[in-house]
Amino acid sequence: MHASLPPLAAEDHVCDACAVVYRETRVDEAVGVLADLPDAIREAVHAVPPETRRVRPEPGTWSVAEYVCHLRDVYVSFTIRLHRVRTERQPALEPMFNDLRARRFGYNHCDLAATLDELAAAAAGFRAEIARTAEQDWERTATRLPGEQRSARWLVRQAMHEGVHHLGDIRRIGDTLRDAAGGARTRVTVTFAGSGDAFGSGGCCQACIVVRAGDRAPILLDCGATSPMALKRQGIDPNTVGAVLISHLHVDHFGGLPQLILDGQFRRRVAPLTVAGPVGTAERLTAALELMFPGSSTVRRRFDVDVIELRPGAAATKIGGASVRAVAVDHGMPTASLGLRVEVAGTSIAYSGDTAWTDALVDLAHGSDLFIAESYFWDKPVPHHLRHADLLAHRDRLASRRIVLTHMSDDMLSHAGEAAFDLAHDGYAIDL
Repeated sequence: MHASLPPLAAEDHVCDACAVVYRETRVDEAVGVLADLPDAIREAVHAVPPETRRVRPEPGTWSVAEYVCHLRDVYVSFTIRLHRVRTERQPALEPMFNDLRARRFGYNHCDLAATLDELAAAAAGFRAEIARTAEQDWERTATRLPGEQRSARWLVRQAMHEGVHHLGDIRRIGDTLRDAAGGARTRVTVTFAGSGDAFGSGGCCQACIVVRAGDRAPILLDCGATSPMALKRQGIDPNTVGAVLISHLHVDHFGGLPQLILDGQFRRRVAPLTVAGPVGTAERLTAALELMFPGSSTVRRRFDVDVIELRPGAAATKIGGASVRAVAVDHGMPTASLGLRVEVAGTSIAYSGDTAWTDALVDLAHGSDLFIAESYFWDKPVPHHLRHADLLAHRDRLASRRIVLTHMSDDMLSHAGEAAFDLAHDGYAIDL
């Protein structure tokens, strides 16, 4: 039976398909990825038509339901494995026997909704076990078969990789089955209605990035002061926007909200609008409305404006049909500045907001389909902002399928022909 077991990934394993490099993945980075995975997997599953979730795309390849069951069991098993490694001397770990489990426990006949909840609980339990592991215990080891000695640190990296890799499998299976049935995956489009800095460098409008998933209401990443005009230039009716996610409370990222709300009021909007941003957003929005349109903060409208304040490191929040997570970044603000991660229709979008380089961006970008990063200057050091030089220096750590730069100064734009990444411009649209 041992001869039938595939070998364990090495301590220095590199997966080109996932852009996962074990040696470069810190435990805290892996924990951040693990925190996002249950919501990302749920979104990916929901993007697959229900009638195909138990279909194997080909012999020997699991179905979506089977992969979800497997990942639940991975996090249950790895919780126990990590506990044993940190409390026993070089324990011998029981193999998981994945295909045997799938057959004996009827993975393909599971209650999928309940299994997704169990997966989330198992991943949370694994993160709790990681939190109990002392720094001196990370090099403790276990064995599975003779010669297969692996560290506690490897267990965390391997468990993270299992989730990232099989999330990709679920997405690919959904695409394959939809193509075979003549259907289509929900199309996610990201449009840079505004791609500029605070000062209109390059003639660009301020930050206003539109995320559209199929026929769902658009979600904005930031809403700078020029946003209503920028949206209309791209043929996007501001009244159709369902939610606005604010990275921080500077005018070029936040200042278009009063106009967006008043435009909706005067044009008889009825659909509710959700605004989510750092702590202090509700108070600042009221103040901005009063400053720009005195008396407007207390006017009764035909639609509700619901404000959600996002806390860095908290669990993901459901907003406008998407799952949204915030991380703290470094922009020198008295209120928090946020990097944002949006999971919608099986697609992951990460957004740096404005920030100096911080390792939080590694976690934020990891496994995303698109990472939108500020690149304010080419190589000139500027406090609390990213440079192209920073992104280039950390390029190998930014494990996103695509990186696009935004919020560029005239200095950065003058080096456009030398850039190592795609550059956004007003009207630039990406299908994911």
